[in-house]
Amino acid sequence: MNLYNIANSLSQSYGALAGLDAGRQVTGIGALRNGTPGQGLSVAERFRLPSSTSVSLSERGRLQSALSDLKSTASALNSADKVAAGRASSDNPAISARVLSGDKARAAKLPDELELNVSQLAQSQQLRSQAFADKDSSIVGTGSLRIEFGRFNSASNTFQSNQRAARSVSISAGDGTLSGIANALNRADVGLKASVEDDNGSFRLQISATQTGAANAFRISVSDSDGNNRDNGLGLSRLAFDPGEVPNSGRNLQQTRNAQDAELTVDGRNVVSASNQIDTALEGVRIEARETGTARLSLARDAQQLERSARSLVDGLNRFEQQVTQEGSGSARLASQLRTALDKVESGSGRERLDLAQIGISRSRTGQLELNEDKLQQAFSADAERVSALLGQAASTVESVSSTALQSREFGQGERFSIASRNGDNPYLAQARLQQFQSRAAQQPTLLSYSPTTQNLYGLSQYLSIAGL
Repeated sequence: MNLYNIANSLSQSYGALAGLDAGRQVTGIGALRNGTPGQGLSVAERFRLPSSTSVSLSERGRLQSALSDLKSTASALNSADKVAAGRASSDNPAISARVLSGDKARAAKLPDELELNVSQLAQSQQLRSQAFADKDSSIVGTGSLRIEFGRFNSASNTFQSNQRAARSVSISAGDGTLSGIANALNRADVGLKASVEDDNGSFRLQISATQTGAANAFRISVSDSDGNNRDNGLGLSRLAFDPGEVPNSGRNLQQTRNAQDAELTVDGRNVVSASNQIDTALEGVRIEARETGTARLSLARDAQQLERSARSLVDGLNRFEQQVTQEGSGSARLASQLRTALDKVESGSGRERLDLAQIGISRSRTGQLELNEDKLQQAFSADAERVSALLGQAASTVESVSSTALQSREFGQGERFSIASRNGDNPYLAQARLQQFQSRAAQQPTLLSYSPTTQNLYGLSQYLSIAGL
């Protein structure tokens, strides 16, 4: 249902009264006490009484809405990473880093600078076949290829399989050409990438592992339909490769690139990684190496984001407290709970104690929270981790108090609004309007399934906003 139809439906609900029985008497909320204007009138006459009936949110409803907004603001700032995310910069664009989000970055104590020296990049193993005259018509062979992944030890000339299961790929006559074999390997998705390369008019099959690292080397054993699984003269066995075998007898493909790990030092500490995206060097930081060489990385939390976060939390609390002031003393208890909880937000003790006032968040003479940006940045420069963590702790405290209040009996039960009949309002017409509105809303399959007596304050506010009430 579009906005026009909703507005039209509401208009009709409030205006369509012609079908009511003019001879019936109105009871319930429409019944009037003795001496009230309209007593003894017919229904039709009663509906002609003046009316300015409106749907209005109760004090509790307005407070709940403000509290929900505050909780949302605090939820977006409830950790150091949300308050001030880590940022990384490098003096070498080929060796960069970024701070990871999530649990690892949340636990990291970021250093100011790191010295990197990348001596070797990780790479995947690559093999290629002998040259063939064509790629699409001549049959290389048929049978099956068995692929195993593991690590090759050149010192002992042995291949040790890893935990990845061996995979087999059948090669039929339909797949027996060079191109057909490449397509069969790719189609099987066994962890290899195959292609046919043009080599000065001849064609070679090129096979690469999809994963880098010394532990992701592979070997290929062949079950050849001609019965000879190791020769390099005829059939599918020409694609056999075992690095521990001799050339042309089980080692029939040429290795053009060996599987190897990335090797680097981080502040003098040796690091080995199967990938060029290195997560093991520093908790919460991913180093990305695209070339060998040196780099100086600078890591820090975002000072500008910290200031925006502090401003957002302060403004959110002030908006809520302003709403509490407007609603009167009935809401003061919750505001007092929030103030007490925030006063207890601190880290450390004694000379190491840090609280919100020390990072620039304090109360003015009027009672509003104020943010001193200079004091905040000064504290952040002295200890970015503690300041970020403290502000995240403050937001988490606000979120917890707000969540508890929203789940309490005070906000979790009872009506959130009323149909008001104020000075001179027509109570009979008010009742009819409410009934018509509920009836029409219930008949609309595309509207949310609630009426003005439900507890969904947010949904109600959408109805009222759309209807212009």
